[in-house]
Amino acid sequence: MLTKVIVANMLPLSLVDNVEFRELMAFIEPQFKVPCRRTLTNCIDSMKTEVQRTVRSELEAVPAMSLTCDIWISLSSDAYMSRMVTYITNNWEMKTHTLANMPMEDRHTQTNIAACLKDCAQSWALTTRSMRLCTMERQI
Repeated sequence: MLTKVIVANMLPLSLVDNVEFRELMAFIEPQFKVPCRRTLTNCIDSMKTEVQRTVRSELEAVPAMSLTCDIWISLSSDAYMSRMVTYITNNWEMKTHTLANMPMEDRHTQTNIAACLKDCAQSWALTTRSMRLCTMERQI
């Protein structure tokens, strides 16, 4: 549950080292042993693997999707690029998943952005389907 709270709220892993947090947990549940950062990191990695498996499975079932990106600058002036996929399920529910958040050290040119999107599509095995869809669109 702690891992879910940290991931869902994008809290720092250092939360588990916080004295006040440990006091709160001891007050709420004296028998609970707050995990260390390493244990928490392992839990997050396991959660990531399971989420990836679920998203891959969902993506295999949809006939079309949109791969988009967002480039943003952190408070420390580091550039990042988020890659998202959006699709509509068979139940007409629109879903969006973030496939990657990576530093963007190159200039933000069309060529560099396209290369990043292509790499993301390949790593998620979306390339073949995308190429097939482009071919179908040209025929229509």
